Amino acid sequence: MKKNSIKLNYFFNLLYQLLSIIIPVITTPYLSRVLSPKGIGEYNYSFSITTLFMILSVLGSHGYAQREIAFNQNNKEKISKLFFEILIIRLIACLITTPIFFYVAITQQKYSNLLLSQYIMILSTIFDISWFFQGLEEFKKLAIRNISLKIITTIAIFIFVNKDSDLIIYSLLMSISLLMSSLTMWPYCRDYIEIISLKKINIRQHFRPILMFFIPVSAVYIYTSVDKILLGVLANDIEVGYYSQADRIVRLLLTVITSLGTVLLPRIANLLSNKDTLKVKSEIKKSILFVSFIGFPMCGGLIAISPIMIPWFLGKDFQASVLLVQFLSSLTLILGFSSVTGQAVLIPLKKQNFYTVTVILGAIINIVGNFILVPHFLSLGSVISTLISEVLVCALQTVVVFKILNLNYREIFIESKDYIIGSIIMTITLSLLVLKLEVSTFDLLITVLTGFIIYFSYLLITKNILVINLIKNIRTKKFKSN
Repeated sequence: MKKNSIKLNYFFNLLYQLLSIIIPVITTPYLSRVLSPKGIGEYNYSFSITTLFMILSVLGSHGYAQREIAFNQNNKEKISKLFFEILIIRLIACLITTPIFFYVAITQQKYSNLLLSQYIMILSTIFDISWFFQGLEEFKKLAIRNISLKIITTIAIFIFVNKDSDLIIYSLLMSISLLMSSLTMWPYCRDYIEIISLKKINIRQHFRPILMFFIPVSAVYIYTSVDKILLGVLANDIEVGYYSQADRIVRLLLTVITSLGTVLLPRIANLLSNKDTLKVKSEIKKSILFVSFIGFPMCGGLIAISPIMIPWFLGKDFQASVLLVQFLSSLTLILGFSSVTGQAVLIPLKKQNFYTVTVILGAIINIVGNFILVPHFLSLGSVISTLISEVLVCALQTVVVFKILNLNYREIFIESKDYIIGSIIMTITLSLLVLKLEVSTFDLLITVLTGFIIYFSYLLITKNILVINLIKNIRTKKFKSN
């Protein structure tokens, strides 16, 4: 089977991820003002509960199936058999979780309508086959599908969601969009699979490895989503709204970095199956440097411009989210590194047990931290708990990956120092500049542009190899086009 290059895969995945940033940049300010912190909080509280049941319906099949498809890309019979076995497992899991979800939805009277509207999302897990195309490294098809549906959903939001009482309509739109994104990939399947006899189907063989994937997926959910549930229980919907929007802004920017881990996983899996360890080390090192190149200035920039960006972006009602964004900005680095070391390396290396232990430990620390800190610090308590757990998980995973692949900490740090120093200079300058600026579109653009110029000017002065190569590539392509 012909494979797309990692650059092409990253391009298509990045294209979708960029749209995933651009569209919320358009919709989030609108929804924040229309639905208010309370409405945003109610939706995110109910969605966190729904997400739990979606995870139970998927189990750990997504990551496991993607890995197995990647290992057997050139064996049509094997990937066809795996395709149908995973579908059957998901169907069974969804049938089991459905009555439990309806019980929870009915007993949560305040959120019943929202939860019932989100059941469509749980149903969509049966039909979601994105794992199949990710394993085959067919990111172009996924990107085209996702981009089309994102645009349609965005238009629908502006047409149908106009006041705070339209919260249920917004929930339905998001649910239907997810279902449609799952269904639209099915016509492409016939090019890659063949019909398998029921006698050859054996779902039992997948239970143990899927369970091993399910445990860390559940743990990741706990320290990324359960904090919203705990905030709703220990505090109120408004605090959930403040935290959700701050978290959303940071994770929107994170998609540029974490998309690299998504396309790296099948490639690393394939390289390992061919025992090409040197190539694996090269890919990981380049990926870590790329995370540093983008992550450090992104972190510093968020800290500096949040005082004018948040009121401009979310509205004055979300002033409390400024401090939360400044704290959460470090996730651009922490999760960036984790997406490379954890998602892209430990899983293909089949170090699932260690991966599981790290995320379970992170989940436990997050839950305990929320119970201790939220009653005293409200949404800031959730932020601190999240940071502590994510730092621990990232550190443990990075240490083990560096040891397995014999990567040199000092070498990578030295090659990253330009990004660190350039980001510090940029952050200090922007922080001083923001003190003199107003909350306006013009002032925000000036601040962002200034930060961009400072950072890249420093990299040019220090003759950073990544930037130099980037300029050479641009000049080469321009020369060829002429």
